[in-house]
Amino acid sequence: MHDLYSEGIRIANEIKALDGPNVAEPCHSRLYTHGHRVERSLTLLHGFTRCPQQLDRVGRELYERGWNVFIPRYPRHGYSDRFSRSITELRADHLIALANRAALVGSGLGEHLTVAGVELGAILAGLLAATRDDVYRAVLQAPRVRAIWRPNLYVWRAYLSCLATERRFVEAERASPPKAHSVVVTRDSLSPQLIEES
Repeated sequence: MHDLYSEGIRIANEIKALDGPNVAEPCHSRLYTHGHRVERSLTLLHGFTRCPQQLDRVGRELYERGWNVFIPRYPRHGYSDRFSRSITELRADHLIALANRAALVGSGLGEHLTVAGVELGAILAGLLAATRDDVYRAVLQAPRVRAIWRPNLYVWRAYLSCLATERRFVEAERASPPKAHSVVVTRDSLSPQLIEES
C-alpha cells in the first residue's frame, strides 16, 4: 500500500512542478493529504478556462473529513496573463492524459477513488469512469462544454479540443458499461455531501 501512495505523491509532485512562474498562485494544483493512504480519495477536475481554485472549498472540506484530495490544473490554464493565447494550443489528448495521471494520483492516495468534475471536468470524470478500473465513484456536474461567444475568436480552437474530449467520452460510454462502481450526474453544484453519498 505504501508503494501506491508514494507513486501517487510522486506523480502529483510532477504535475505540481508544471505550475511555473507564469501560472497565477491561486491556480496552482493542490494536494491535500494526511501523509498516508486513506480509505477514500478524491480527484477534482475544474471547468474549461477555470483552475483548481474553483473546487478548492469542496476539496478542503473533504480533506477535513478524512479524504486525501488532488486538484490538478489543466495544461494551458490558470496563467497570470489572462490575455495569453496559449490556450489555443490545448488538445484533447493533453486533457485526457492529465486526467489519467490525476486518476493515478487519486488511486494511490486512497482505497476508493472518487473523481468529480464541473462541465469539462465532468466530461473528463465521465471518461475516467468509463475507462478506468480504479475509479470507484464518479460525480459529474453539468457535463458539457459551453461554447459561448467571446470577442477573442482564437479561443474557439480550444473549444474544438474540448468538444473532441466530449466526443471521446460519448464513444467510451457507448462502447461498454462504465467501469466505475457508481456514476452520478447532476446539475446542482458539487458539494461534499453529494460526493460522499454512496
